[in-house]
Amino acid sequence: AANHYYIGADAALGTDEGDFCAYVCICGETGELACRFAERIAPEVLADQIDMAGRWYNRAMVNIELTGNLGRWALIKLRDLYRYPNLYTWKGRDDRKKGKSRSIAIGFEMTNATRRLIIDAARSGIRMGLKAEPGALVINDRALMEQLGMMTIKEWRWDVLRGHDDIAVA
Repeated sequence: AANHYYIGADAALGTDEGDFCAYVCICGETGELACRFAERIAPEVLADQIDMAGRWYNRAMVNIELTGNLGRWALIKLRDLYRYPNLYTWKGRDDRKKGKSRSIAIGFEMTNATRRLIIDAARSGIRMGLKAEPGALVINDRALMEQLGMMTIKEWRWDVLRGHDDIAVA
């Protein structure tokens, strides 16, 4: 049976002085990082990269952080131009109405509540990885380790002492 893969992405403007666009691909069975990408590229180029990586990794489920609308632009290109077959969906604000059975909201909105969720999930996954438990997050990438090492967490927000957080967010 083929492995299942999951791609998380953080979009950016793509300017020479700005943040990096990044994506990471994790194997659902082993918890290991299968690949990562971080460059100063525009959101539409990020969509191209994710389309290729996602199809290479068994049509990986793709989830892009939307804040600032840059991720939304990459998702629209993935959905409408490439017709990417496995975009993460969730219950949007309008799905709480009675009679709604399936969600059509795509992408990941970074809010205080979701930020808390990803911090908790990352901490738990890393702890499980240290104990070699099933479902663990195995950090086998120097760039990701360096970014995590530069982060401090205060009241469910992270701060980066120096450098970037793009790979860690992805």
